[in-house]
Amino acid sequence: MRTEAECQERLREAVEARRELLAEEKKAERAHDREGSEELAEEIANLSGVITTLEWVLQTSVAAEYE
Repeated sequence: MRTEAECQERLREAVEARRELLAEEKKAERAHDREGSEELAEEIANLSGVITTLEWVLQTSVAAEYE
C-alpha cells in the first residue's frame, strides 16, 4: 500500500502532466485558429477580386448600352 506522501507525489505528477497537456492543446488550438484566419483572409481576398471584376463587367456593360 502506498503512503500518503507517495499518493501526494503521484497526484502532483498527474496534475503537472494534465497542465502540460492543456498547454499543448492550447498551442494547437492557436495554431489552428491562425490557419483558419489565414484561410479566411485568402478567401476574402479572392471574393474581393471577384466583386471588383463583377463591378467592372457591370460598369462596362452599362456604358456599352449608352453608347
